[in-house]
Formats: sequence, C-alpha cells, structure tokens
Amino acid sequence: MGFGTYARRVRDERLPLARRYAALRCAVGHYCPLGFHATWAYLAAVARPSPELRRDPAALLRALDVLEAGRAVRLRETDAFAAVRRAEKAAGRRTPRAADTAHLRGPRWPGDTAPSRPGLVAAVADRHRAFRRLPVPDGARSGDDRARRAAELHRCLDGCAAAYLANLGRLDGPARDALARTVGGIRRLLRPGRVPTDVPLAAWLRLAELLAYAAEFGGAPNSGVQRPGADEGAEVGALKESAWREAAAIDTAPAAGEIDEAGWHGAIAGLVRPAYLAARTPWGQSGMSCGEADWVAARRFVLEAVERDGTFLDCGCANGYLMECLERWAAADGRRLELYGLDIIGELVAPARRRLPHRADGIWEGNALTWVPPRRFDVVRVGLEYVPVRRRPDLVRHLLDAAVAPGGRLVIGPYTEEAGTRATERDLAGWGFAVAGRAEVAHRDPRVVRRLVWIAADASGAGPGPIRP
Repeated sequence: MGFGTYARRVRDERLPLARRYAALRCAVGHYCPLGFHATWAYLAAVARPSPELRRDPAALLRALDVLEAGRAVRLRETDAFAAVRRAEKAAGRRTPRAADTAHLRGPRWPGDTAPSRPGLVAAVADRHRAFRRLPVPDGARSGDDRARRAAELHRCLDGCAAAYLANLGRLDGPARDALARTVGGIRRLLRPGRVPTDVPLAAWLRLAELLAYAAEFGGAPNSGVQRPGADEGAEVGALKESAWREAAAIDTAPAAGEIDEAGWHGAIAGLVRPAYLAARTPWGQSGMSCGEADWVAARRFVLEAVERDGTFLDCGCANGYLMECLERWAAADGRRLELYGLDIIGELVAPARRRLPHRADGIWEGNALTWVPPRRFDVVRVGLEYVPVRRRPDLVRHLLDAAVAPGGRLVIGPYTEEAGTRATERDLAGWGFAVAGRAEVAHRDPRVVRRLVWIAADASGAGPGPIRP
C-alpha cells in the first residue's frame, strides 16, 4: 500500500486509535525526509499541544498534516527537477551538477519556510540518544591510525550535538566549523577499504548531516561579546533571553491566534524537553549550558530572598538540581530549608524525584498557572517566562493566592536584564504588585545583570491587592 492509503487510514475516525497510529507510522515509513526516527521525533514535537501521538487523535492529525505538506512540496520539487533534466538531456548534458541535486540529498524538510526549530531539536535529540548507544571506538589501540581518527570524530560529533541541544538549537561559529570538519572526516573514513570494522560510521554520518542541517536554522547563540559592526541593542536583547524564551516565534503565536495556551505550553516543552534530557551535567539538565562556577554565580543569590528557616517551592524545578543546591547552600549558611518542586514536563519530574528521594513526595507535575498545591510555602520561586506574556499577571496572582503562606514571599527570577533598566519591576507595578525586595549579581557582560525580586504576601496569605485593569 502507498502513502495515500495510510494517510486516509489515519483520518478514518471509524478505526481504533491504535490502527490510526500504526498507519501514521507506515506513512512515515513511505516518506521520511529526515530519516524514519528523526522524522517521527520531528512530527511528535510539532504536533502540539500534545506530543503523545499514541493517545491524542487531534495530535495525530496535526502530525499527518505536517507530513503531507512536506511531501507535497517534495513532489513538486521532484517534478520540477525532472522537467529540467529532460531539457538538459535534450541539450546534450547527461550528468547533472552536484549543486543541482543537493536539495534531493541528505536530511531536509522541504519547503520555502524554515522548518520547526522545536521539531529539529527533538529530531537531533532522538538521533543523539541513539548515537550514544552505539559502540565507542577504542582510540588507544596502538598502530591503528584509523581507530584513533574514528575516536576523535566520535568525540567531536558527540560534543557538537550536546552543544546544539544545550543551546536549544544553536551552534556558535567554532562549533559549526568543528562540525563541518567532523562531517568531512566521517565521509573520508567511509571510503572503501578505510572503514574501521567496529565503528558504525554510516549512522554517525546520518547524525552529523542532520545536525549540520538543523544548525542552519538556529542561528548562533550570543557569546556575550560585541561583534564589530553588530547592533548593540540586538546583542543585549539576546543576552537577556533565558533558555525558555529562545523561541520568540512561540511567544508571539498565542497573541496572533496561531495556537492556544495549551499549544504554547506544548511548543515550549517540545523545545526544552529534548535539550534538558540530553544534557550531561546536572545544571545543563536544569537549563543552564555553562560551567559549574557559572551555575553557582547565577543561582546561589536566590538565597538572598530567604530570610529564615522554612519551606521553599521551586516552580519549574526541572531535574531538581537547584533544589539540591539550595538545600546545601542554605545549610552552609546555617539555615534549614525544606524544598519542594513543581514542573510541567513529566519527563523532568522523574529525574528530580530520583535526585532527591527524600523529597520525592513533594515534587509534583503541573502547570504553575493552574496547579493548586496541597499546602502553602514560606517562599515560592517562579519565572515569568513559564507562561505566555498575557498570562503573567495571572501567574503572579495565582501563586500569591494559592501557594504562598501568610507572611511569605513570591520570588520572581533569576532573570537577566539590561543594567540600566528595571523592566520586570515596571511590569509588576503596572499589574498592581508591589516589589518588597530585590537582589542582583554581576553578569560576565557588564551591559546586563542577573536579578530577582520578591513580593510579600500579607499576614492573611493574600496578595498585595487586586490587579489594576
């Protein structure tokens, strides 16, 4: 059976969902521009709000729509290429130039518009996990130069993929150069008679080519250094963005009516989930691609908002590493904190519970905007970027009303902000919330600073008054 038959089965509501799901798998088997597994991961990520295609018929149809649209473009491209080749053959040119066939080779999502970055991140994450399950070459074998080169290529490819995922779909200039050298090196080793027998180079090349393609659409992450001739405002703006706000298009989609609120959360989760799960360091799995010293510098000052022993809820706790650190740092300062956690991504809640087994019963899965906790907490920490822009006042109000204990504090941050402005505090004041305290630490770039602010709940546990319209 062909692609069209399977597509019709996916849309046939009379069939059991399991058969429709299987039909979509078969359709992807017929058309998978990124390779089967990478294409499936791509579709699961873009079929928001729910990436679980096995249980959500609406997501199943969204995935099919994306697949069919890409296939239609690819068929048109193939027809156009065939017409050109017929004319060229009639004119006597029997062999096409390599540049003429580049769009037909390697991983590529067809179309004139850029592919989904969350989809590409998910695809790379899926193939990177498979890559890490493959045998690792032994570069220490004496006298085997090919094995040593294979080991070096493995290390470079692993590093490039990890960097891409840690930066949520971006590679800087040096990493791109390293990836290009790695692709070339793998291709050279794949020549007949030169392949180390214990190394699956073909699978490496598929990941390397997918990663090179995906990196084209992420741009370069900001390095914190002003480039000659660069727009300073754009540079500072990029520095201010946290990992959750890398996808500016996702942030604007609800206001444009392109997706609903659930779709926004699904899109953000689709971007963040694979990057966090693929990170190798605990702070990377908590959303910070840096060294441990940078992590400490950027997070330890959260304790400046904690004035006494008590309970602390970390909204957006990811793998629980900040909870672990805050508990340890507070003890070093002579204070006792009882840590709790909340995250909207279930795959991150499980690692947090494993990391903090003594707190496992107090780490929940839920949306901070609507979740009602079983108790209140002396300090609640949250980031405004965890919800769509228009819902941020509601997030603050809900946590003050439902989660912060009488006399407690709602801590917002840490966030990075331009040094000469206090935009977050202006927003809070405009929503009717009074900032009771603030803290900040220097950033490696003097144009921006890391800040956090807190709002005090009154003795009754209520917030500081109604939100002004």
